[in-house]
Amino acid sequence: MRGVSHARNLGARASRGELLLFLDADTTLAPGALDAIAAAVPARADYGTCRIRSDRTTLAATLTTTLLAWGHRLAGTSLGVLFCARSLFDRSGGFDEQLHAGEDNDLNARFHRAGARRIYLGRINAYTSMRRFERLGYARVHLAWLGGYFRPPAEYEVIR
Repeated sequence: MRGVSHARNLGARASRGELLLFLDADTTLAPGALDAIAAAVPARADYGTCRIRSDRTTLAATLTTTLLAWGHRLAGTSLGVLFCARSLFDRSGGFDEQLHAGEDNDLNARFHRAGARRIYLGRINAYTSMRRFERLGYARVHLAWLGGYFRPPAEYEVIR
C-alpha cells in the first residue's frame, strides 16, 4: 500500500494551479474558505492552515478540537488542512512517501526550515470528523497523536 503521501503527491502532479490545497478525507471547508486561502497565498504567505473545528457539538469534541488546534498552531503544523504555493511544494520535494502518518507535519517542518512564510487563518473554519475519537476513545487517540510528534507510526489505523 503506497499511502496518503503518495496519493497527495499524485494529486499535486495532476493539478494545474499555482496554489495547492491538501484536505484530509474527513475534513470539509466552510463557505468562503477557498477565497480566503487564495487571497493569502502568495500575497501574505507561502503556506499555511486554518482553524479546525469539530463536526460534533459535544463538550468532548469541542474541547478536543480546541486543544488540537492550539497545539498545531503553536507547533507551526497543520491539522486536516494544508495549503501552499506550488513552487514551495516543488522545491521541498513534496510529501515523503515513506511516511504513512505525520506526512503533513513533516512537510510543514521542511517549509519552515526553507524559510517559507506561514499563515494561520484563524477566522476560516474547517470541520473535521470526530469518528476516530468516538470509536477509539479520546484519551487513546490523544496519546497516540502526542507520541506521533516524536516518532510517527509506521501505519495509521483506518477508521470508517
